[in-house]
Amino acid sequence: MNKSLLLSWVAAIIATLGSLYFSEVRHFIPCTLCWYQRIFMYPLAIILGIAVYRNDKGIYKYVLPLSIIGMLISGYHTVLQKIPYLQQFEMCTSGVPCSKDYLNWLGFITIPLMAFIAFTIITISLVILARSEKKRLPASLFFLTFFVLPVASLLTFPPKHGPSEGNDPLLLPHGLLTMGR
Repeated sequence: MNKSLLLSWVAAIIATLGSLYFSEVRHFIPCTLCWYQRIFMYPLAIILGIAVYRNDKGIYKYVLPLSIIGMLISGYHTVLQKIPYLQQFEMCTSGVPCSKDYLNWLGFITIPLMAFIAFTIITISLVILARSEKKRLPASLFFLTFFVLPVASLLTFPPKHGPSEGNDPLLLPHGLLTMGR
């Protein structure tokens, strides 16, 4: 049994169970970014569990993109909660605001930070697994990480529209960008 693979599965299981605990037991309502993080974490618990059972060391090809995307989303969510200036770019316009801290242990540990740590553990474990296989990581993974994801995040998470604090926004084509005057 591969220890890196097992560690990544345990991290995914703990993150999934923690997420369900906060929403189903503590009754914390997930915001939009929390749902996106769940979309990328929950399948990891199942896929990595199957990979551990089968000792499938080639699973990193399929799981690394999910964990990297989840890491980017949870990193953005953490920064959004901790830097007040960025709250003007918050994408959650209905329901629970993404900048809301349900918990703040030791003054800095939030739910998105815990998700970021879990995604990071999974990513590092799988990179170690890939290197132990002595195969190069596919170039398409780096293309996905450094080109497709940033462009997709700009299109998916545009700045919040509408007047805020007296600014009259200028909406450009398709409402993707907002500029205050």
